[in-house]
Amino acid sequence: MLSVDAEKTTENALQSCVLLAAERLNCHVIDFSAAECFLYEPVAGTCRGTKYYALFVELDGDRRLAEDDKQLFDQTLRESSEHYDQMRVGGRIDTMQVLQVKLGAFAALRLQMMRRNDGISEFQFKMPRVLRSEDSLRCLLDGCLLASYMRTYEELLNLATAAAALLLSGLAFAMLQLSGGPLTFAAFGVLATLSVTAAVVSQYLRLQQPCNTLGWRGFLMLSLLKLLGVTWARYSVWDLKRAYKSGSAMRAKQQQTLMQLVEQSRETIFGQDHGFAEVRGIEDFRARVPVRNYNELDKYNQLAYRGEPDVYFKGRPDCLFKTSGTTGKNKTFSVIRPIAERSLMSIFMLVYYTRELLASRHGRQYKLKRLFVVRNLPKDRQNEFGVPIAPLTKYFHTPVDIYTTPVEAFKKIHDADTGFYVHSVFALWHEQIGEVNVFFPTNLISLVRCVSSNWDSVLSDIENGKLSAEKLKDVDKELLSLLNQYLSPKPERAAQLRSLFGDGKDLSGFFEKAWPDVPFVMLARSGSFESPYRFLKKYLGNVPTFCPFIISTEGLFGINLNLETDDRPETYHPFLSGSFVEFIPIDADGNDLGEPLLAHELKVGQLYETVSTSFNCFRLRVGDVIKVTKMDGCAPVFEISHRKSHVLAVHVEKTTEKSLQNCVALAARRLGCEIVDFSATDCFLYESITGTSKETKFYIIFVELDSSRVLVEDELLVFDKALRDSLEDYNLFRSEGDIDTMTVVQVQPGAFGTLRRRMMELNPDISEAQFKMPRVLRLAEHVECLLEQRL
Repeated sequence: MLSVDAEKTTENALQSCVLLAAERLNCHVIDFSAAECFLYEPVAGTCRGTKYYALFVELDGDRRLAEDDKQLFDQTLRESSEHYDQMRVGGRIDTMQVLQVKLGAFAALRLQMMRRNDGISEFQFKMPRVLRSEDSLRCLLDGCLLASYMRTYEELLNLATAAAALLLSGLAFAMLQLSGGPLTFAAFGVLATLSVTAAVVSQYLRLQQPCNTLGWRGFLMLSLLKLLGVTWARYSVWDLKRAYKSGSAMRAKQQQTLMQLVEQSRETIFGQDHGFAEVRGIEDFRARVPVRNYNELDKYNQLAYRGEPDVYFKGRPDCLFKTSGTTGKNKTFSVIRPIAERSLMSIFMLVYYTRELLASRHGRQYKLKRLFVVRNLPKDRQNEFGVPIAPLTKYFHTPVDIYTTPVEAFKKIHDADTGFYVHSVFALWHEQIGEVNVFFPTNLISLVRCVSSNWDSVLSDIENGKLSAEKLKDVDKELLSLLNQYLSPKPERAAQLRSLFGDGKDLSGFFEKAWPDVPFVMLARSGSFESPYRFLKKYLGNVPTFCPFIISTEGLFGINLNLETDDRPETYHPFLSGSFVEFIPIDADGNDLGEPLLAHELKVGQLYETVSTSFNCFRLRVGDVIKVTKMDGCAPVFEISHRKSHVLAVHVEKTTEKSLQNCVALAARRLGCEIVDFSATDCFLYESITGTSKETKFYIIFVELDSSRVLVEDELLVFDKALRDSLEDYNLFRSEGDIDTMTVVQVQPGAFGTLRRRMMELNPDISEAQFKMPRVLRLAEHVECLLEQRL
């Protein structure tokens, strides 16, 4: 029962009011609740000075209630409750405040209430029509779409512009009428500047065509990132490019980064063991801290793993980051949230700037639309010491509602196939998106295959505005109900997609046709990702692709300022902030050729292994090998060559994953086919599994084609010829008979997807969000998995 004066408004009166208003407005109200002004105003931070009701309503569909529409709820309550009408006539109660919330807001409130009261089940729960809890009120206020008098964000931004112009006019009039000293005119100047800035910013954001299905928090977040990306990030890139002109300036920036890391670790166990109190610069640091691999830091890593405080940084670790394990065993790095978030924020800003730059180069606009993020997050878990464990990608995910897929799906759906299906339905439900963000092209391949194999079901879900319970049998009913609140029937969208792609068997140009205005797809396309990227090209159409940075759990090494969108390998400039990076020159066999160098000391054509110093590791050999392709002033421009551990050797040769990648790409061109994925192994592991034996040594390569085509014997020999043509050492040993002809095993379509799932089952520390297919297989279980699926 609601009461703000002497009246008592029952639940039945509220129900009648809402139903009558919905009938007159010709709309469907999914749910509603009300609150008294005494509770509403402190939470909302408003004060009207009169008594009134606050009514929250959730509508089915995209319709936005105008101010006149909202006043109808007050009118229908007056008709439904004589006592309320008398109080309104007498002026003792003011007009009802009606707040429209986004789809799914009441489902989120239901979940919150059920968590607070474990004794309530979904079948017992009844939505209270009168809210008495501040937490419940906050939950609905977070779901409010816009201010009650606004229907679109463009209207809101126009109103802000008008208010700024009015203030500016008032200031101008006041300055003409009043006389004052310098301080008065300075104050007027500041206010005038702020007014002009507010007007310019409002109109700039209006031109970005903000998505009206965003909640206010999502709108504010995307707006803030947009503004910071074109201001602070633009300045940061300009400052970085200025440093590239001088070797001394680059060294100074690197020393500044290093000293920040040393300063925050002076009083830690690692800092005290290595005399950080005496470190004043790069040379002091190098003299006290040797270059080491991960195993040589085991003493400190074990302490951090147990959650001990003050190991690499002050305080106890909030989380342990697990690497993807592409170099062998998963490595663990401790993290403390404030430091990690500061580092990631600077990365986000630079990424947003490069996004803007890329979109503008291709005549596209990066708008304030929801982001299509293809990411399946792992379950929350802890080690035996109670320290949370997660991949780095989990920190790249914000809980704010800015994605095409609802936040709840990221939190609670961890199965890859289920996740891809849900991502597909929600993304295709939207006619416009801000970008496609996936990073690993293998995940995008999985998503495309999911869409194609479930095409009729996906379109049916979009048409009906409801996720298929048959397809999502393993999803909790409560979660499924919540996700369905974010959808509404879109038969026109389903028909459009059906006209574009027919039966869904041929999804050529999928991303360009489904979302014609999408500015780009963010994914990695070089190094070990080159083959899956080439396979994806036919689905991308003419949509530009790029990877903004080279980042790993060990640190940030490079930023993509070249933004090449053709098939050339992506190249990067050194990133001089966040991490202190050194480079060890190595030869083609991986042997060290000298001491670690700084970025401005590198030479064109040389290979280098990266050495990282970050807040959670110091002078750690990462295992990534780069090749410098050119110089930009004093800054090296480099590409990813290979992982140092991904080397195939059966004699005295060392064949890198880069050489294998070139071999497969060359063979695919000669055969006129598309290769989805590949991996290789040596004869020693292969023969131990198959029980076969040959006198000479040889390589085995597993390939998956994007078709039902089966390669004949002569076509399989093309791969050996391609490796001989692209790698001199291999050709020499083949000519001399030290290495025999390569064995090529063609596997069934989808075999590498099966291998990926098998690898993640065998190693729970790998998540879908960070998985990278190793180009050289070392474990019998992995080779056996592919042999089981040979054609």
